[in-house]
Amino acid sequence: MPPSGPAKESRSRLQAGRPDLKINILVPDVSSPTVGAAVALYGYLSAGHEVDIVGPDMGAGVCSMYRTAAPFRPVKCPRLYRLPDFIWQSRRLDALLDGDVIVSIKAYANTLPSALRVKKRRGSAVIVYLDEWDGAVYYQLSRSRRLGAWMREWHHPMSEIYTPLVEKMIPSADAVLSTTQFLRDKFGGYVIRMGVDCKKFCPQPEERVARLRKSLGLEGCRLIVFGGVARPHKGIELLLDAICRVHSCKIRLLVAGPRTPWLERLMTNPEYGHVLRCAGDALDAASVINQQVHDRLPEYLDLADVIVLPQRDTLLARSQMPIKVFEAMAMAKPIIASNVSDLPVVLEGCGRIVPPDDPAALAEAVEHVLNHPEEAAAMGLAARRKCVNMYSREQTEKEILEIFRKHDRRAGRA
Repeated sequence: MPPSGPAKESRSRLQAGRPDLKINILVPDVSSPTVGAAVALYGYLSAGHEVDIVGPDMGAGVCSMYRTAAPFRPVKCPRLYRLPDFIWQSRRLDALLDGDVIVSIKAYANTLPSALRVKKRRGSAVIVYLDEWDGAVYYQLSRSRRLGAWMREWHHPMSEIYTPLVEKMIPSADAVLSTTQFLRDKFGGYVIRMGVDCKKFCPQPEERVARLRKSLGLEGCRLIVFGGVARPHKGIELLLDAICRVHSCKIRLLVAGPRTPWLERLMTNPEYGHVLRCAGDALDAASVINQQVHDRLPEYLDLADVIVLPQRDTLLARSQMPIKVFEAMAMAKPIIASNVSDLPVVLEGCGRIVPPDDPAALAEAVEHVLNHPEEAAAMGLAARRKCVNMYSREQTEKEILEIFRKHDRRAGRA
């Protein structure tokens, strides 16, 4: 099949003699929304290098949100998830890793070990990208529950029980890119804020946003918009609880992302269902709806009267920096966020921070922002200014390219 989209652009640069490094970005599962991090890195690296995304396809294909966002090289590995098939199927990934630099997205059993094997064989540099502490769930288990997990999951090498073992390999990599101070303190390396394209994420034409609002049947509503994949640890239930406590106006929470099974359960919940809407299709749907929602995310975000990041105070959440905070800042939206991870640092001077796991405090903050539009507008403008100056695509690209140049192993070759 001839290349198209990003793959065609990458091929054109190569033919023009422009690319410097060949970079493979290795993901744990091409069907998972975690490929979003790989797509973001592709965007930062592809202007000057030949970049592709390599990963196992266990039968579901490339994630519906990102199918045409970057050049993917999926590897058919239908039984990668279990031993003993994992041993030989993971070698299929090794065979496709031909880069000068290999970026391991997460320290999973099918990413970092494969990258390090190729490093040993070919001399490729290996950079680990961490957007959360994947071992957090395992380390929160009691000793007896860990033993039970091993007895149940020992034959699933991509289970969370193997993550602590793989994390011990991180020091063998050439560099670590972490999205939070928490991760940097734990694994070393560099803190990289995965910023945003402030030219794409910016206030949209009013008539276009008005048409979208009408098509969604949300005219006359005050909107909180959550852009991305809704998961339990992201505090959606807490936010819904807070919305139900605010009686002064008609508020709806719009999820501009796919319908996960957990989100569908919330939508049928008699307590929350009436205030929750979802713009996307099922996460594994064959339709293009999720991709269309993702492509039009700036328009969806511009529907928002306020954007809320109600992160739960969990060990996992403390290690995360939601990229949606930078998207909201670039859109000049007033932002309310939990006092978790680096969110207070990022939003200092341009956002409102509330205690985590406190629906009453969150409800009070939402009501205040909605009832003080001039203050909210000033907060949004301050957020955009800070984003342009500190968290723009250009700033992130500069920091990432500097790290890649520093770890270019070809510099020492004859």
